[in-house]
Amino acid sequence: PVGALDMAGNAWEWTGDHFHGYFYAESPPYNPTGPVSGDERVLRGGSWISYPFMLRAAYRGHHTPETRHNYSGFRCARDHR
Repeated sequence: PVGALDMAGNAWEWTGDHFHGYFYAESPPYNPTGPVSGDERVLRGGSWISYPFMLRAAYRGHHTPETRHNYSGFRCARDHR
C-alpha cells in the first residue's frame, strides 16, 4: 500500500546507525537510532547470499564503512512528511 517492495533479500542495505552488539538491551523503546559512535555501521535486510533467517529488516549485520561486497548497497529514502 505504501510502495515498499522487495525490502529484504536483494542486497544488504547500509544504514546510518553505528553498531553495538548489545545496544537494544539498553536503548530507548521507540525508534532507537543506535549508539553515537563506533567503528562499524549496521546493514539490514539480508542479501541473495544470506540464510533465510537473515531476510528481514530487523536482522542487523555490521561492517566497517570501508567494507565493500557485491551483496551490499544502499536504498535511497525520503521522509513523507
